[in-house]
Amino acid sequence: MIPLDREQHLGHKAFILILLTRFGPGLVLFAVGFVLALMRNYIVYNLVSGPVAFSPVGNPDPTMISQYVGYALSIIFIASLLIMVIGIIIGTLEYVNYVYIIEEFGIRTKKGILHQRELSILYRQIQDINIDRSLFYRLIGMARLVLLTAGQEEPDQRGLTEVVLEPINTEVAIELRLMLQRKVGVQVTETEQEADAEEIAGHGKDAPDRA
Repeated sequence: MIPLDREQHLGHKAFILILLTRFGPGLVLFAVGFVLALMRNYIVYNLVSGPVAFSPVGNPDPTMISQYVGYALSIIFIASLLIMVIGIIIGTLEYVNYVYIIEEFGIRTKKGILHQRELSILYRQIQDINIDRSLFYRLIGMARLVLLTAGQEEPDQRGLTEVVLEPINTEVAIELRLMLQRKVGVQVTETEQEADAEEIAGHGKDAPDRA
């Protein structure tokens, strides 16, 4: 059961996916550097045996070429580590600041690091609740929760707007959808009951006194 009026995150799988997305480029660069390090002798051999444009005296020095290749590999490794560290920091901040809050009359979402955007949606504005799962998301147990709402910004042709929570753990998305469906259903039922009560009260006033 998701507690009310408490900030909720998207789940540990979402955290891992966000981290992989953010430090992925650094990881790829590190892998490239690792492969180049394994091929270092081959690269040096081809540079020494190639055109004599690497030495001012016209005869390439294998030791000097090997040092240059080592410097280039060091730069690649340092750059990849910096990118990964920065990606981990940004991914962590992004996850921590991406929350949703179930309130009495609606759901509120907040996300953003430097510029934080907050969106409040009343239950009566929610028209439909969908869970979308691509093949990749199904393989890793993730999903995107889509709320079709009325009265928000940038509506589609039907006058509805998509409010998306992504990426989110599948089990969290299912629990959240069930809870929102109950909230929307309960609110509609209460509105109908209040209308019936007002109608009964109106008939009572119009009824003639039998005394």
